Amino acid sequence: MKEMLSLFLCTVALTSLSDCDRDEPKTELEKLPPITQEGKNTFGCLVNDIAWVTKTSIDAYAVYQVGFLTVSAVLRNPNFDQGITFTIVDANLKEGDINLSDSTKQYVAFGDAISNCQLISDGITGSGIFTITKFDKHKRIVSGIFHFQLDKVGCQSIQATEGRFDLTLTL
Repeated sequence: MKEMLSLFLCTVALTSLSDCDRDEPKTELEKLPPITQEGKNTFGCLVNDIAWVTKTSIDAYAVYQVGFLTVSAVLRNPNFDQGITFTIVDANLKEGDINLSDSTKQYVAFGDAISNCQLISDGITGSGIFTITKFDKHKRIVSGIFHFQLDKVGCQSIQATEGRFDLTLTL
């Protein structure tokens, strides 16, 4: 019995030593959700090189109705209130790249309630690419990747990189 207890304690000790690397802080990129296409209700990107990741499945949503796709996400706490919204106008929406500089059919907006700054791409002060990697109305899934840059006088410039989303689609 003593041998089994010793073996168990040794196994626990070795296992705990091998888990030491779990305590190391993740890089900002490692904090982002993985790129998936399963409707996992995830949304994240690096905003000015800092991880910007929704915490719950209700913090991000996607709706496609009457030729308008809206993908939106928010982060809120007492000292932080920001949102990112993409709007794409296309009655025949399909997978592929969408240039966010064409403000007549699509745009991205970034809002920060604390600083009272609202930045919207208009082809002059904003640019980027929104890529739909999966658009399945039958399974109600929309997934993709994105990056964008927004500038506005009086507000901090916003550069979003490594963006990814995998959302349940409301029709």
